[in-house]
Amino acid sequence: MMLMDVEEQLKTTWKRQWRKAISGDPEKRVRDHMSDPGVQKRIKLYDTASFTLGVSTVLFAEYLLLVYPQFFPIFFLITFSILILLRYLTYKPIKHHFFLLDFCYLVNVSSILQSLVCAEVKDQEICANWLTANFVLSHGPIAMAILAWQNCLVFHSMDKMTSFFIHIMPVLLNYLLRWNIIPNSVGDADLSLGLCNSMFYPLIFYSLWQACYLYVQCTVIDHDPELVTSLRYLTQTPRNPMYMLVKEVCVALGVFEKDEGFDTEGLKTKSIFVIGQFIYIFVSIIPASLIFHFRGLNTTFILFLILAATWQGGSYYVFQFTKTYNKKFDDKKKEMLD
Repeated sequence: MMLMDVEEQLKTTWKRQWRKAISGDPEKRVRDHMSDPGVQKRIKLYDTASFTLGVSTVLFAEYLLLVYPQFFPIFFLITFSILILLRYLTYKPIKHHFFLLDFCYLVNVSSILQSLVCAEVKDQEICANWLTANFVLSHGPIAMAILAWQNCLVFHSMDKMTSFFIHIMPVLLNYLLRWNIIPNSVGDADLSLGLCNSMFYPLIFYSLWQACYLYVQCTVIDHDPELVTSLRYLTQTPRNPMYMLVKEVCVALGVFEKDEGFDTEGLKTKSIFVIGQFIYIFVSIIPASLIFHFRGLNTTFILFLILAATWQGGSYYVFQFTKTYNKKFDDKKKEMLD
């Protein structure tokens, strides 16, 4: 279902990549390929396995959180490694693998390393600064992405579950570390959150990532127009809500003419993308600094994120079931007319 949804939004070049990766023939539509009985059987088996794995993983994660939180970092590391490997293998044939350079993946890696490495590091001040930076970034831009990109708990979709995983797991891990639910996770360090910890270190961390990403953009991505990245996806899908929002803001500020569109390879579009991301990071870490000081607020925030993802997942299933349900009536109508 994810493949068929995306197929309608992507341009012809990207459609051919999807078709070739899925059916082996760039001229054969994904829908036509999926109509084959053998393919449908494999898809049903894959979706059933994904649903079972998704539910089992959520239940096991909850068990670790409540009973053995000290093992949660290891669980995070193993699950993250497997899911990212599967995502790379899935995205590489359709040239979507540069999505794995996005900032959210770096925050995941940083949070895992901090939880595992700092247990052996004697300099607790470094660990405290590292933890606070990860906390602010995970509870700020990474957590807000669940709402902005409408991540959802759709258990039969490995892609949707992976997207939710990479945005919620660093939040959960840093929650366990911040409130010392994992015993001796911060030692005797003072977890105060001053201006440096709440703003300076996270923004420096983000800026370093942005500089590296721009280097890759100029040296690799710009030389291969078939590669699909966050920038190219957002600027070439006019029906995307983020596309419409950014364009309206640019028109209102006089940056764009009313009929002007985004040019993926243009300097203006790239500058808007970089500045827009920085503003998003800066604004989203402000409430994260407040959440850092109140455990009850932190817990409520996490429950809200999970509830929002569950709501979106429920909406997805209801939408699909409604289409199937209505189709039954349409089929009966046709039979009566015949």
